Amino acid sequence: TFWAAYELGNYRRREGPDLDIQGIQTDDYVLLWARNPQFIWLCAKEGRKPEPQPEGRLALKGVRDGRYSVTWRDTVTNEVLLQREVNAEGGRLVVDTPAITRSAAARVVQPARRTDTGPAP
Repeated sequence: TFWAAYELGNYRRREGPDLDIQGIQTDDYVLLWARNPQFIWLCAKEGRKPEPQPEGRLALKGVRDGRYSVTWRDTVTNEVLLQREVNAEGGRLVVDTPAITRSAAARVVQPARRTDTGPAP
């Protein structure tokens, strides 16, 4: 009898809305892109419409603590889908995602900190 064992490495467990998420981050700025996997040329060619994905939550790690402004926009129409103010604590920021039919982008910004002590210009 031959037995084989397999170990899964670098796999991701997907829970919640079916969205592909990508992002880039600096110390005080995060850009996110969420795409419904059904939003592809083949579906459009066949006349199928993507099934809307419900609202959800996205947890980001390694984010500087503080207050952030989050704005989600539809990437096709530029319509604002969701706007929130959220707090990052312990390097973790939880961002609500809007219902997404095609794709959406989010700008997550921490207001600039004033480091000078002189009068404002």
